[in-house]
Amino acid sequence: MYFDDQETKILNNLKAAGKFAGKKLARAIFKLVAPYLPILAIIAFCVFILLMLVGAVYSSLPSSGVLAGIGPSQDDEKLKAFYVDLAERYSYKDLYRISGNEKKPFYPGKSARFDGGYADYYGRDREHRLEWGLIHSALLYRAYCAGEEKIDLSLAEKVADELHPVLYYRASTITYYPPSNAEDAEPHTEKIWLLAEAYTYRGHIIYKYKPMTTETRPDGSAISYEPPAGFDQILANPYQRLDDWMAREYGIVSDFDLARKALLEAGKGFTQGKETLEWLLEKYQPEVFSSGAMIPPELMAYFKEASDRYGIPVWFLAAVAWVESGFLPDADNSGTGSPVYCYGIMQVSEENWNAYAPRLGYDPKGNRNDPKAQIDVGAYMLHELGLKYVNWNSPDWKEQTLAVLTHYGGFQTRGRYSSPQERCRKEYAEKIWGVAESLRSPAVWPVPGRYAISNYFRKVDPSLYQDYHHGIDIPAERGEQVVSASAGIVTFAGWLGDYGWCVKITDGSHIYLYAHLSKIAVSQGQTVRPGGSVGLIGDTGKAFGCHLHFEVRGLSDDLNSCIDPLLLAGSNML
Repeated sequence: MYFDDQETKILNNLKAAGKFAGKKLARAIFKLVAPYLPILAIIAFCVFILLMLVGAVYSSLPSSGVLAGIGPSQDDEKLKAFYVDLAERYSYKDLYRISGNEKKPFYPGKSARFDGGYADYYGRDREHRLEWGLIHSALLYRAYCAGEEKIDLSLAEKVADELHPVLYYRASTITYYPPSNAEDAEPHTEKIWLLAEAYTYRGHIIYKYKPMTTETRPDGSAISYEPPAGFDQILANPYQRLDDWMAREYGIVSDFDLARKALLEAGKGFTQGKETLEWLLEKYQPEVFSSGAMIPPELMAYFKEASDRYGIPVWFLAAVAWVESGFLPDADNSGTGSPVYCYGIMQVSEENWNAYAPRLGYDPKGNRNDPKAQIDVGAYMLHELGLKYVNWNSPDWKEQTLAVLTHYGGFQTRGRYSSPQERCRKEYAEKIWGVAESLRSPAVWPVPGRYAISNYFRKVDPSLYQDYHHGIDIPAERGEQVVSASAGIVTFAGWLGDYGWCVKITDGSHIYLYAHLSKIAVSQGQTVRPGGSVGLIGDTGKAFGCHLHFEVRGLSDDLNSCIDPLLLAGSNML
């Protein structure tokens, strides 16, 4: 019978693609389409093409070991190095500096070259970096469709050129005011760079900032700077550039969402930071490594704004966000088995996002990846669901939030649980409560009583040719205590080249590095709390005089991911 033959043919195709992409994925997709094969036979080829696109992406993940061809190859490492170099070069190809009063949007205008590399003070330019996995999956899909056993690497440069980011920076300043009792109480001003505009395969974005703001810290110090205020998305479809590219390259005329999702998943599999986070979650409870220092500084302004608007403490909103997404604006729950698709930092369902985002003045498409909008919508929902009635100073504030969290998490009675609230308590609420309690502990100054800074955090200034300084230097006497600024797990304790005796402590967002120590007081694998002893001041390694060199890195643990520690240390979380 025709349909029997057609079904067998499609099954064989699906098996072939599944072997290439992963057997589990193929079975899941075939199970979904099999009951409709008599109706879908005409369009089966299109489904198969899209399946291959998904397969190409998943085959590119590190666990497959497949890069150079259809099977594992000894050339994989060489090819990966080629991709990484290509992505790195094109990530920095079009960086420009503009003045603050130039007309926006600036793209496709060309201005003075910005030679400082990725220099955004808040590190958001790294989100736009061209991922080598995206180049690989694009070429791999083409090779598979053409039945080729080798990827045509001559096209790699073309893919990188057409998908690379165009970024525009503008100058700003940040002024540090030490506490009045500091040895050196004079203010210090540094020139910094802010990301003003980005044209990428994820959209065309204009970044917004609040006017120069002065924030006073609990220790008496203060900073004056321009806090982030979200962004405007220029394109009606943020992914228009990528969709147009897929239409040209692959002839896709529909189902862009599926094809796009498949391509974008590629880069995520190669993010070292996510591997670090998964390791932490597998080995430790979140509250073990959580503290106020863990909240990303670029999100702090949004949490504070939502807290002021809805009366929900920063530490509770941040706890919900961390448990839901790990603070990732592009987090989605695909693959979790949830029947409801959720997206963003607060994991708001698509239905609720489309309903509430416009109510709060956001464009559901244009602001979909805007962390300010995501936090605002999530906080609004929590407020309206009942958190507006919670007495946060009451000893039973946790119980007062249970019904709201049950609703927000979409819990229903299942298995051994007698009620939705009981299930929510064990699977969700207790995690949030534990993290919330930990986030109430603010970041701690790493050298108690020593607030003078001899060398500030600095990124390259192309106009002045200043060198990088990836942290801050705090002078002190040999043998004085160095304490942990955060909660976390000691992931390194030993000698580290120019850093001398050094300790790294990792939480769910950052790696904190304490260098030039004369003595180490912790060991690898040990857990610490804010204010816990790390070691003693010294001048080991490449150091001129006794001081602490203190860095805050991203979970990728590379120098490009460093942020200004003064955005964390001593910040007021309550």
